[in-house]
Amino acid sequence: MEFFKFKRKELLGILYLIVAYLLAILVALNYFAFTYSTLISSFFHQSSFGVIDDGTGGDVDTEYFKLDYASISALEVAEREYAERVQSEGVILLQNNGLPLAPTKTTFLGLFSRDDMLSAGVSVSDNAPSMQKQFEDAGFEVNTTMISYYQGISEEARPADFSDAAKSSIASYNDLAVVVLFSGGAEAMDITVDDLRFTDTERELIRYASENFNNVVVLLNTSNTVECGYLEEFDNLSVLYINFSGDAGIGVIPKLITGEITPSGKTADTFACDVESPIAMLNYENSAEDQGLMSGGERVGNYVNYIEGIYVGYRYFETVKKPVLFPFGYGLSYTTFEYSDLHMEVHEENRENPVTVFFQITNTGKVDGAEVAQIYVGAKEPSVYRPAKELKGFVKVFLKAGESRKVAVPLDDKAFRHFHVKTNRFEIDGGKYEIMAGASAADIRLSGTVVIVGTKAPVSCGMEKLPDYAKGEILSVPDPEWKELLGHEIPDGKWSGTLEANDAICQMYYAKSILARLVYKVLTGMLNKSIKKGKPDLNITFIYNMPFRGIGKMTGGIVSQYMVDGIVKMVNGRFFAGAGQVISGFFKQRKVLKKANTIK
Repeated sequence: MEFFKFKRKELLGILYLIVAYLLAILVALNYFAFTYSTLISSFFHQSSFGVIDDGTGGDVDTEYFKLDYASISALEVAEREYAERVQSEGVILLQNNGLPLAPTKTTFLGLFSRDDMLSAGVSVSDNAPSMQKQFEDAGFEVNTTMISYYQGISEEARPADFSDAAKSSIASYNDLAVVVLFSGGAEAMDITVDDLRFTDTERELIRYASENFNNVVVLLNTSNTVECGYLEEFDNLSVLYINFSGDAGIGVIPKLITGEITPSGKTADTFACDVESPIAMLNYENSAEDQGLMSGGERVGNYVNYIEGIYVGYRYFETVKKPVLFPFGYGLSYTTFEYSDLHMEVHEENRENPVTVFFQITNTGKVDGAEVAQIYVGAKEPSVYRPAKELKGFVKVFLKAGESRKVAVPLDDKAFRHFHVKTNRFEIDGGKYEIMAGASAADIRLSGTVVIVGTKAPVSCGMEKLPDYAKGEILSVPDPEWKELLGHEIPDGKWSGTLEANDAICQMYYAKSILARLVYKVLTGMLNKSIKKGKPDLNITFIYNMPFRGIGKMTGGIVSQYMVDGIVKMVNGRFFAGAGQVISGFFKQRKVLKKANTIK
């Protein structure tokens, strides 16, 4: 009997390894199928899409995608021009001490000033123009010694560690330093607080640039809102938030520096003084601790109470009047704009356009430029808790120096409505609303009041029962108030520990299967390695954050949803049940695909 038990365990071990390899192969196949889908389709003479003429279409035109250009090369030129326009209007001037500047002797600082890292995280063609060439074409003399130095290193260097040649070259090119700083990150949970703050090395680089160059321009090459109050310490430093510039976008930067293009971008998020101060982050941390989701600094669960409700971003900061570094909708220009003559027209019978806001904008500066004027709405006496102001309209106006223009911004019914939990639809509170026109959420230039006819819905929740939400003071909402808002008992936050098809592949961190956790570690290692090189692998990033249900779509139908459910079972430790489902599903799917391929 003992011998039989030993043999049985041995057999189970072998079967376990087979299933483990099966899971690993499926993940690997999914990765390579996604990466080389075009090559695979070509090899098997297959296409991922096509038009099948079954004889019933008649004269239907099946050429759905028609080229509006004479050739592909003409299309590529148009695409590049469009990308340049997007970048020229999207770059945000966050801080200005000396711009615009005439072309001068310039040194690039920062590892991410390298051409192969400028657009890290975004695909860049091999023939994209270099930053050096873009600046030289604009009339700048560029320090090539420093460029060569950065090409020879793989990690950001402290100024004290610069080579002797690099240090000595700066004296001849110290009119302008262009410091490129990069903050990476993709989707899901790969951003940490440290990623949103300057490193000690970056701080040293910024200070070194300020002390050794006449003028400094910091390029924030990121899509994140970073904590950059440190930059305010330097009076010869300007900051351009350039996002990920792509192939064409980097050529816009020297034109912005010289003033050939006037910056007109506005922030689409709030730059807080402290990246940990937004209420959503504080509630996440508090919920994680309260629900037992944090253990030794590691996240061990996935349940969070969204206690902050609608108070996200500027809606929170503006309601509680908490200072920020750069508010929502903020952006400097090389010119100035004056707002005047605000008046509103109310169209009581027009539910689709109940109000139109009129005002005048004047370019009071000496150069041409564009202003993004924003319209915010705030309810004077709401029946439910609401932010102090919400963006409900905007318009971008291009004006020559000294030019004035009257603009009209229509507001639709969404500008005044809120979702009513009792009627289960959107309703409008009747009463007074403040209409505010401004250059940002914190820079309101004009305001007025309109009276709106409501939908006369019953009161959904007494404001007296939600005092903290009414004021926006939600740092520590008591349980009775949170329960009142939810309308039911507060969930206990306990997680069964079972992953589902809608969970992301990166969540195999929590898997019960040892192999699944190994796959997670391998993928994480591959992703981190690419990020460390400064060129995140987008294919790995996509798969890393993809839900299990996406495996079916990414394999072109080879893996069915039934098979995906089997994979999830395996990940959750039910190896034999899952493997059986995957294997039986494979043969079932073969029949389905075979039948589909016979359809003409």
